[in-house]
Amino acid sequence: MSSAILFGMGILFLFNMSSFLVYWYDKNKAIKNLQRISEKRLLQFSLIGPIGSMFGIWLIRHKNKKWSYLLKWVFVFLISLVGHFFIIHLLLNEGNFS
Repeated sequence: MSSAILFGMGILFLFNMSSFLVYWYDKNKAIKNLQRISEKRLLQFSLIGPIGSMFGIWLIRHKNKKWSYLLKWVFVFLISLVGHFFIIHLLLNEGNFS
């Protein structure tokens, strides 16, 4: 694998890890009844790190009972996954669209 591919995959990993950590942080704030991270901000992190947010919802069980949020999250998740697969495709094909 070339260094560009490893770099790109590393960036995607960091985005997803940051998304997971934001969900974890907000869950801890919820438990302690402190000021929370807005749903809009959580969805923004889900856009850059969809896999991390998925693990945040399922493993930490954060926002998993709020249906209005989950519907928005599924929409953002699907859009983001398409973008991530496109980026991975570009990385593996070294920028060729074919």
